[in-house]
Amino acid sequence: MTIFLRQSTASQEIPLGYFVDSVDGNTEETALTIANTDIKIWKTGATTLANKNSGGGTHISNGVYYAVLDATDTDTIGPLRAFIHVAGALAVKVDCVVLDEAVYDALFGTTALATATNITAGTITNVTTVNGLAANVITAAAVATGAIDADAIAADAITDAKVASDVTIASVTGAVGSVTGNVGGTVAGFTTAAKAEIESEVNDALVVQRLDELVNADSDIDGAAPPTVGSVIHELMSKTAGSFTFDQTTDSNEAIRDNMGTVQTGDAFARLGAPAGASVSADIAALKAEAEAMIIKKNTALSNFEFLMIDSIDHVSPKTGLTITATRSIDGAAFGACTNSASEVSNGVYKINLSASDLNGDVITFKFTGTGADQITITIITQA
Repeated sequence: MTIFLRQSTASQEIPLGYFVDSVDGNTEETALTIANTDIKIWKTGATTLANKNSGGGTHISNGVYYAVLDATDTDTIGPLRAFIHVAGALAVKVDCVVLDEAVYDALFGTTALATATNITAGTITNVTTVNGLAANVITAAAVATGAIDADAIAADAITDAKVASDVTIASVTGAVGSVTGNVGGTVAGFTTAAKAEIESEVNDALVVQRLDELVNADSDIDGAAPPTVGSVIHELMSKTAGSFTFDQTTDSNEAIRDNMGTVQTGDAFARLGAPAGASVSADIAALKAEAEAMIIKKNTALSNFEFLMIDSIDHVSPKTGLTITATRSIDGAAFGACTNSASEVSNGVYKINLSASDLNGDVITFKFTGTGADQITITIITQA
């Protein structure tokens, strides 16, 4: 679970734990001494760990402790992770996210969000501060009553009489900044001369971008006028990043076809070479058989299944001389004993013969334990 924290804010409690015994990995440790220097904090963007600013951990119950973070611990917005490792217990980590004060207050505090009382139909009220503007800079006094009224826009400045219904405007002198909305009519409304001018401009643009070379003009794409390096045509036709190395005589579709060699007929294909076995299909069947041999099959015995046991003290060294308790859970059911016992191979590696009943499921989880060793849990997925 991720814990949300408020940026640069003191007195924020976070739970730590469970702390369990470093030897058996199960017994709850309820009397640990956790100093602030035992609590290492990583903050967003950091490349080192920092000690918790002050105060350590206090036990709550059942091996769960708590620590109180202050403004220094929570001064950086983003993910925050605390690592705790004290003598006698396994290591614990806690994931948190530090939120901006306003975001935190909006999510968990009493800061009011937009409601019907401060935003009403057609009106926004109770706005006293806008980021980037001084407080109360927009007020009734700042916008004088009647500042934009009929006097500011002369009466009948634009009327139906001045723009007759369906009137034709013969010409427009000067640039038209923008047109909002749909422009009525069809291309048929352009004169022949206007359409010819539009076509000429479009053709000129196609030539500038060399798009006419796709079907209508001769191209020297593999000669003096290659496409721009990095363009889509360059990336599609040339494998060289910094230059265009396409050669029509060897790289065109027709040249590639001519260079393919003998076409495939049955199991004879010159480019693939002779089959290793009786035929290409026989080679494929052999590969399939080898692949199936590597699959753990459902409800099928598997001999000499090996696993490594690790010392529970340093959690690194192989653990030898164990009497292994082997259990398995089949498709989420309760753990039950494996059919056969495990025996040591050497150097902390053990093996067990798994029976068909041990593997009679789609998802099997094996649990191997031994006194003085970490529990080993292995989950496999069988194939029918």
